[in-house]
Amino acid sequence: MGVYSFRKPILKKSKKKINIFNENQTVIGSIQRFYKNKIEFIIDNIFDEFFVNIEVFDENQVSIAKATEILSVNTFLRSKWKLEYNGNKEMIISDITKIKTNPIFQITIGQNQYRLEKDFADKRVRIVNTEKECIATITYDKLIPPTTITINLNKDEEELSITLISCIYYIFLLKD
Repeated sequence: MGVYSFRKPILKKSKKKINIFNENQTVIGSIQRFYKNKIEFIIDNIFDEFFVNIEVFDENQVSIAKATEILSVNTFLRSKWKLEYNGNKEMIISDITKIKTNPIFQITIGQNQYRLEKDFADKRVRIVNTEKECIATITYDKLIPPTTITINLNKDEEELSITLISCIYYIFLLKD
């Protein structure tokens, strides 16, 4: 349990590394948006946020995870990402939003499922497990950049590290 934070970049298209800090302001990792090639970058600039791929780094700037968007006919309206971490583990992040004002992402790790939920006019985003226990609460300080995102870890989950939670939330921010 703890409080973590990172600064959201001003531009959504930014490929700059974003450091994740603990409550002592020590860097514990970072996240970075990337494009697989220049064609993706050009298409993403034409169609807003068409490709959202994120890479996660540990405190030594070694890549520990990559979230890449799955592109198919089925995912054209509702996006889906495959996040590979620790070499061979995998999680699927699916946008299951039915009402745009209440976005929901489903996170599937093996047999376990989590949900990232946001209610209308609420600046809090929650990650809950299947028993509706809140694992993390994510808030922001202000709407006008530079915005600081704060993650309050309420319950330790073995499968969801703070860097992976930051990655999932950053995907959510870019698609919102």
